[in-house]
Amino acid sequence: MASSEASSEAPSEYSTRECKGLSTKRNLASSDSSNEDLSERSDQEHNGPSTRQTVGSSESSSEEPSEHSAEEQMCSDHEQEAVKLEWKSAKSFQELLDLNRKFLRGESKRSCYHSAPIFDETVALVPGLLRLHDYGMLTVESQPSEDTAPTWENCPCCPFEGWFQNQQRPYLVFILPYHDKIPKEVVRRFLVELLIDDDFYAHLWRDGGSCRWGSCRKDVRTASSFPQEWTTDIRKQAKEKDGVASATPFPAQRLDLQCGCQADVFRTHEKVMEKTSPLLVRVLAKSWEETDLQALVENAELAFNRSIQR
Repeated sequence: MASSEASSEAPSEYSTRECKGLSTKRNLASSDSSNEDLSERSDQEHNGPSTRQTVGSSESSSEEPSEHSAEEQMCSDHEQEAVKLEWKSAKSFQELLDLNRKFLRGESKRSCYHSAPIFDETVALVPGLLRLHDYGMLTVESQPSEDTAPTWENCPCCPFEGWFQNQQRPYLVFILPYHDKIPKEVVRRFLVELLIDDDFYAHLWRDGGSCRWGSCRKDVRTASSFPQEWTTDIRKQAKEKDGVASATPFPAQRLDLQCGCQADVFRTHEKVMEKTSPLLVRVLAKSWEETDLQALVENAELAFNRSIQR
């Protein structure tokens, strides 16, 4: 669970003063100039062991509806190795985007960051996730909005049985390439657009990988519009159904803002990333109502494009 220290970072590093008179951007994955580096702020407080690694977790955006058994859905060892090799052999970020599109469409049973098909709840998000790939955003995790009715649960492994109610708000995690083929000012200006958006919070993470001992991160740079207190999920429980509404809520944070592990798998793609770290972006809807977060991020991209074409 991320601490409030990580979520209280001000977005001042990506100042709106930097947003004037910059070059046109069509797609963050396809620009071809400038070799300036992103170096907004180094946060030493992040250089600690990760508290939660989300890559390949059950909370990933890697989800798919099932008409077959779990055994049929899972990759064989041979299939897994073939997919790993396919991702590893990618020679451009565009190839990674295409491979992830195949995964989201169900044409591949796994990806380089998740070893199983996508879950049912992500299926409705796939069209929006695919659209974000058109703008150069490689999505690796997502959560839709949900507000369930009280449900009886009787699990022999759980310490409590009774009525439960879950509420969750949308979030999205995606990767952007950040290297000398993409103009620094182009990326920075788009990041500002995310940080100042009225409909969602944004958290940006970039680091230089693990230290020599592998126990901490080096050269961490972050910027965030997350408030001091935030949560992605709320769970209530009660012995009686009528008691759920007034039950004490148990909040949870399923985004770990102190961890950059989700970008680690892409560091192996040296031909694509070209001696640099991928940029990890997390966005969380401000509203608990049903929200198309993918469309909101796309709108931020479109607003950014309109602003630089004036």
